[in-house]
Amino acid sequence: MANTPSTVDILVNGSLVGRQQIPAGPFQLGNIIAQAGSNNVTAIVRDAFGRETQVGNSGYYGSPLLLQPGLSTFSVSAGRIRQERVGAGPAYGDFAVMGQGLVGISPNLTAGAAVQASASTRVVAAQVATTNAAGEFSGELAHGSAGKDGGMALALSYRPGTTNWSMSASMTRRQRGFRELAWTAGFDPVLRADDLSVGRNLFGIDWNLRFAARTTEGGDSLRRLSLSAARRWTAQLTTTVEIARTSGSVPDTSMFLLASYMFDPVHSAYVGVARYGGQPNVTVDIVKARQEALSTGYRLASGWTPQAGRRQTLQVVRDTSFGDYELQAGHDGRGSFQNWRASGSVLTVGGEIGVAPPISDAFALVRVPDGPDVPVMLEGRPAGRTGADGTLVVPGLSSYSGQRISIDADALPIDFRSARWSGASARRCAAASWWSSKRAATAPRRGGWWMRRTARSAAPPSRWRTAAAWPPAPPATSLSKASRRKAGPG
Repeated sequence: MANTPSTVDILVNGSLVGRQQIPAGPFQLGNIIAQAGSNNVTAIVRDAFGRETQVGNSGYYGSPLLLQPGLSTFSVSAGRIRQERVGAGPAYGDFAVMGQGLVGISPNLTAGAAVQASASTRVVAAQVATTNAAGEFSGELAHGSAGKDGGMALALSYRPGTTNWSMSASMTRRQRGFRELAWTAGFDPVLRADDLSVGRNLFGIDWNLRFAARTTEGGDSLRRLSLSAARRWTAQLTTTVEIARTSGSVPDTSMFLLASYMFDPVHSAYVGVARYGGQPNVTVDIVKARQEALSTGYRLASGWTPQAGRRQTLQVVRDTSFGDYELQAGHDGRGSFQNWRASGSVLTVGGEIGVAPPISDAFALVRVPDGPDVPVMLEGRPAGRTGADGTLVVPGLSSYSGQRISIDADALPIDFRSARWSGASARRCAAASWWSSKRAATAPRRGGWWMRRTARSAAPPSRWRTAAAWPPAPPATSLSKASRRKAGPG
């Protein structure tokens, strides 16, 4: 209940995810987008006199695996595979195609399939995800072959639906002949992988205990046990300490200490001291984050190790209406290096073709006829301004989840009679992404060119998703109130 017209801030795990203007009287919050697993959702009401009241502090469970009944999603991606190569220029391998489809069968069951194909490799996988009173389970079974080699792979995961502590467990098993697109000659593939993580907040400290084990086809094994503790001393200062023991082919005991200080919601500083492989490591970072659309961020980093000496790096990232651009330059013991990257999307919606920043999930098209340079808000936060034609593409939306998009009517001309906008994406979209980078000595691993074709059915027009790779991660669509009896989609 709000006594006066007020502003409501919605925080998930301490991070602001939405802001709403509400009139006086009772109000209801919905379509809260949370992370996978346990979440703490808080609502803070700020009335017309500036007084703040916390009206909610509840535990919710977010499922990244389930679709609501009747919803379906699929994606198709195509491109050439980037190969490892020492030198200034990148190298690309065979043309490859990847596809995935998922269907919500019931509130607690989602199933689907995925494929990968190139001139030499074939992968077919079946997927299933379900929830019950014990938590959330998922499984994937695949067969991959390349030439005369072929084999099966199995991946299982479990996450309990609890709010006062967190846990996740996963395992992967591959036969020696199993091949996928990520496999390259000379690479020692992992045959067995196990991960277990348990977290709990005790005495104001976030504790996390994690165990990981890997066994490769060549016989190398690795087991790592780590314990980390993080505490927020003030609204600005947070410290994290981690101690880990690694055994197997390369035994080691490592320690890590990180202190972070936030000067404001955008600017922050990090100081880290670590010991890996018996050698110390010191890093200092100054960061300006991009919290608004069409903004510039940077990271100034300086580090030191006994072997490489000092390393200084400057990274600048600019977000524009046409794409994202990144420049990086630095110097270390091997000499100077420079990297650059440009990424964006070419999309079709409403019979029109346009360009936009990278789109990984969903987007909306806002139209304000004869309304250039009009501020657009996403969940009460700036999302950008309309262009000369009165349109703006808003990327970064979450598929199958309602999100509020609005315009600032006060920015419209006085003689503007009516402002109409549409925030619905098309049922189908073709989006192309491109990126490139360069280093003087060694080409980086990431890069390439991909063409994605996505579609969905039985869902509102503004909700759709893309996905690729194996094991492919199903879309995040469910959020439910966690209880001992049920943890599943709401």
